[in-house]
Amino acid sequence: MRTFWTILGLCAAAVAILYIFDFVSAKYAIPGNRQVYADVTISQYWAIKEKGNKIEYSPADPVVERCVYAVFPHFGYKPCWYLMRHTRRAIEVGAVEPLPPGELIAEKSPVRA
Repeated sequence: MRTFWTILGLCAAAVAILYIFDFVSAKYAIPGNRQVYADVTISQYWAIKEKGNKIEYSPADPVVERCVYAVFPHFGYKPCWYLMRHTRRAIEVGAVEPLPPGELIAEKSPVRA
């Protein structure tokens, strides 16, 4: 059991060191003269739920998202290796899941002047 915890600790330390080096590399553009950020165009489409478990797809406006050239996400941006492989996004619209039995929605009373 002690061997398991030792290996787990070493793996956690290795990931932490990789994250720190990745962060420093992205923050200070190490090695020099490299691009840190990129812009990726994401194709979006509406996925509209209809009766009979059918879904209608229609195109939406594309969106440009910024990414960081790193292994991990940094500065609020996704890594470019991930974002460049996920360039299509569905926006789900339609029927809302029904409430569980016995749960009621509180109705708003009309406002009187």
